[in-house]
Amino acid sequence: MRYTEVAWLVILASCVPGGLSLTGRKDSIDRDMASSVWRMISSMRLALWLLFALLLCMALASLLPQIPPGLDGPSRTEWMQLAAQRLGRLYPALSVSGLLDVFHSPFFAALVVVLVLNTAACTLHRARSLLRDLRQGHMAALGTLVTHLAVIGLALSVAASQAFSWQHTTLPIAHGKSHAIPRMPGWSIRNDGLHLVLNQQQTLGYTAQVSLLLHGQLLHQGEIRPNAPLRAARTGVWLISYEPGVAVKARDKRDQPLILQDAAGQSTTGWVFASLSSGPAVFSLPSAGMDFWVSAPQSPLGQERFALTVQRVSTGELLCDREVQSGLDVGLGEIFLTLQAAPYGTYGIKHDPAAAVLLVSALALVIGTSLTLFSGKGRPL
Repeated sequence: MRYTEVAWLVILASCVPGGLSLTGRKDSIDRDMASSVWRMISSMRLALWLLFALLLCMALASLLPQIPPGLDGPSRTEWMQLAAQRLGRLYPALSVSGLLDVFHSPFFAALVVVLVLNTAACTLHRARSLLRDLRQGHMAALGTLVTHLAVIGLALSVAASQAFSWQHTTLPIAHGKSHAIPRMPGWSIRNDGLHLVLNQQQTLGYTAQVSLLLHGQLLHQGEIRPNAPLRAARTGVWLISYEPGVAVKARDKRDQPLILQDAAGQSTTGWVFASLSSGPAVFSLPSAGMDFWVSAPQSPLGQERFALTVQRVSTGELLCDREVQSGLDVGLGEIFLTLQAAPYGTYGIKHDPAAAVLLVSALALVIGTSLTLFSGKGRPL
């Protein structure tokens, strides 16, 4: 990146001695130039301007539409087309300048790099006086040092977060089913069940049990609550949305499982899962010559009741048309159906390797600033 290279050249130039000069006058000019560059790099005025520029970038990012993280391919192209329609004539300039993706733009990266260099230079410039004040027991000097290091940690962690973090939203996952995480080879997330807290009219809350698997082996298991994601391996998992679903199992009078066929034509024994968000789920029981439909009644999600309609294929005879409680067997002659509530969950996954460093640096900034302000008279930053 050109901005990073220029910043490093400036700081290196400030450290290069003038011993290569051929004359004493040139040696003096080189030393004066290096001294001027060093004063500029270690200037608090430069730090204030850099902080102002960063705040301006953040303000622009909040005012202008930003490309959502994780978009690529057709999704990114579609988003850009919608942004072009919305922004009109401003779109070409905003797109070329990087203002539609501020936190990934070269300008923002350059500001972060220069701020880190500036803060490090300020710390080195004042190192001798800070050490002297620390020996004299001035806590304000310790606060200044901690504050400077915290700013460096914050800038580096923000840069690392923007460079290496990513987000992914899963497809709706049925109870007991898994979804592979594209950015983490071998990893998958499994929906172990949703529990919804309801009153008569709306959902009051939820808990979601999920598991993170590595090559099919359980790595971490836990519970998601509102504003309390599951965290493991520098990755957070949130419940984005949920939708009604049903699990169906058919058995004969000897309690032997029967083959069920879903609307897609897939046949299996045991539990068969289907989403009810877009209408009734359709199943076939070939061995008994029956078709049946399961839908969620007009009641809050999680009420665990279903509308069941069963019809004989050959004659069109209606064998059942009633509401069924989740978990109870429905007898149809020598056939028994069991319907179980199994809501689908859509999960958001965010991986941020610098999150812990960011939190520690933010805490250190608060501590350092507090020591500087409330530890008596100390040197200004």
